[in-house]
Amino acid sequence: MKSLSTEVKVGIFVTASLLGIGIIAKTIEPLKYSSQKVEAVYYIIFDNVAGLAKEAPVMVAGVTVGKVDDIQVLPDGKAKVKVILTKKVPIKKDSYAVIETMGLMGEKYIEIIPGSVSLPSLPPGSTITKSKSTISTDQLLMKIYQTVDDLHKSLVTPEGENRIARLLDEITRLTDQVALMVGDNRENLKELVQNLKALSEFLKSDIPEISENMKSLTAQLNQVVVENRDDIREAVRNLKTVSKEIPEIVNRVGNQTTDVLNETKDVVKQAKEIAREIDKTVAKINSMLNDKNRENVAVTLKNIKESTERLNSLLDKIQKGNGTIAKIINDDTLYKNLTTAADALGNLADKYEKTDVYVGFRGDVNTATGNFRGGISFKIVPSSKDRYYLFEVVSDSHGRIDRTTYYIYNGTASTVNEEIRQSFDTEFTLQYARIFKDPIFLKNGRWVLRGGIIETTGGGGIDYFFPGNRWKFFSSAWEFDRKDEYGNVLNPHLRVGLSYNINKNWYIYFGGDELLYDKWRGFFVGSGLVFGDDDVKYLMGSMPSLK
Repeated sequence: MKSLSTEVKVGIFVTASLLGIGIIAKTIEPLKYSSQKVEAVYYIIFDNVAGLAKEAPVMVAGVTVGKVDDIQVLPDGKAKVKVILTKKVPIKKDSYAVIETMGLMGEKYIEIIPGSVSLPSLPPGSTITKSKSTISTDQLLMKIYQTVDDLHKSLVTPEGENRIARLLDEITRLTDQVALMVGDNRENLKELVQNLKALSEFLKSDIPEISENMKSLTAQLNQVVVENRDDIREAVRNLKTVSKEIPEIVNRVGNQTTDVLNETKDVVKQAKEIAREIDKTVAKINSMLNDKNRENVAVTLKNIKESTERLNSLLDKIQKGNGTIAKIINDDTLYKNLTTAADALGNLADKYEKTDVYVGFRGDVNTATGNFRGGISFKIVPSSKDRYYLFEVVSDSHGRIDRTTYYIYNGTASTVNEEIRQSFDTEFTLQYARIFKDPIFLKNGRWVLRGGIIETTGGGGIDYFFPGNRWKFFSSAWEFDRKDEYGNVLNPHLRVGLSYNINKNWYIYFGGDELLYDKWRGFFVGSGLVFGDDDVKYLMGSMPSLK
């Protein structure tokens, strides 16, 4: 029987992986809904529910609080929607509902506006009659057609033709001014091009050395992580436990420190009084002793009196604040320093608790080369939410070509030997990203600038999140110093594409790979899963315990 080719095996593996990912992603949401308690049921009247389906989310202030359970058509032509709320939300008498869309092409969901706080709440089972429906595609196209028709009618009139003629004249004058400005600044533009050329030459000469240093650093970091993996995990667990207990411990220590200082001052006062009483007692005993016993006891009484005087002197120094011990007892600087350190540790623990961690799995295939790429990612988002750190472990079925040159000197002449090896080692990505709001194109869009190590070489990228967080444009460039098996310098590896979030955990992505190298240029398609802290805790809690 003829064995299957590598391309067929890769295709079977990718298809099976996508099916498995789809099944896992589709089972996560039902599991969550099935474990939630129904808090209330309401009915909402809409004029039009086009695009709204059962199981669609119901949100309040952007937070999912339930889902659509049923949709019915009333005799008057309106739609009656039954919604189930799984969270306790106050629905007031003046509340109303709106059908919204997640992004430009996202699914429909119901947004409930709770209403005035001063009004009484609607009891479960009530009907919300105030609603706003979205405009259907036909209505939108009709409005566009009417607008275009009105514009056409306004332009075909003599007055409209005059406006067009004036507009063309203005464009012509603007073009002439731009041409004149370019002519006046020709030398400046030439100097700018020369500066850019010099900059590119500098980058071309220094980037390989920087990339090699980053590759060496990555290898060393990888070795350290592998050798200390268990210690790192234990340290993270201990740090998380300590961060939760530090605020309580510091507060308790601070209170105890204050009590100890107060009690120490009281003890000093009591010790001085006791010393005085001892001195008086010694004097009385000395007077009561007869001549026969006086000589035997004299030395002992003298020593006791001297010790009492030294103790009294020491206590006076402590009370006045002289000496190291006195400063520790009387000065509240130590207490203030402990309080400051406790506040700093508390802030650090609070930031750690607000940090989000995401774990992802993805895989894609290049349709031109049959090359499969898969990886595991760890993304850490600090509490400020304006940056993140990305660490990935990537495996590529195409491998890498390593070219090593040896120089052998035999005493009279040198020989140059070259070794070419194709490796399939696991590669690592470590990037730092900053997130910026879009000030130009879309109101709720976000730009992301990334840079660092991509697949064990220097690289960077630019991403753009569209409003709604379902669509994302991404681009990455790396391997600026790579060569083929003949030693020829190749263009950098450039990948550009789009990703679409099907739900919270499952996404697909596609685009162009190796866009700067026509031999390997092709279309790629893939899919992936991503889990946040809450998903990991939910999955771990759903797993059966081992006994």
